[in-house]
Amino acid sequence: MSRLLTNYLLIFVVVCVQGIFVSCGNADVYWRDYKGTIPNDAVPTDNGTYIAQVILASGGNIPGTLYQYKKVAVSAASGKRLEFLNNIKVLCSPKPSALKWKFVNTNQLDAKFLDKCVVGGFEIGYTLYIGKVFHEGEWKIGKVFPPNAKYTGLTVWRDDGNSYPTHDFQILTEQ
Repeated sequence: MSRLLTNYLLIFVVVCVQGIFVSCGNADVYWRDYKGTIPNDAVPTDNGTYIAQVILASGGNIPGTLYQYKKVAVSAASGKRLEFLNNIKVLCSPKPSALKWKFVNTNQLDAKFLDKCVVGGFEIGYTLYIGKVFHEGEWKIGKVFPPNAKYTGLTVWRDDGNSYPTHDFQILTEQ
């Protein structure tokens, strides 16, 4: 029981510290609590969705897709599609024009390139970045693992509920 409590406290501290402010070069970004309405300073994705961050019960916080009309965030973890109805944060910035989606292949991800990418959270000891891909008829936002991780590339979900890894995708960067 104490280990579970310790894990939740660690997640709480990390989320609180990360949720305050993240410096990203010329594009200051931060996470706001999502309470059913999209904040005015939310970073748009140009496809009717927003960038979410959700907390995993197993530890970590990961990026996902926030569907504003359904009021749900979706991401993938442990090989499965996960839906979140609460404890959702949305990525915000006073200068969203300083952010840009760049097409990449996993082979292009190195430490120097990732320094210009927006951090989306962490999972199983790795910093995660924010990626998106057009898959099964819609844009899906998910987690991008760094090149030294066990998993590589962008992970989103399939319509059948399983996870979908891809090595060709777009990643959110500062301009």
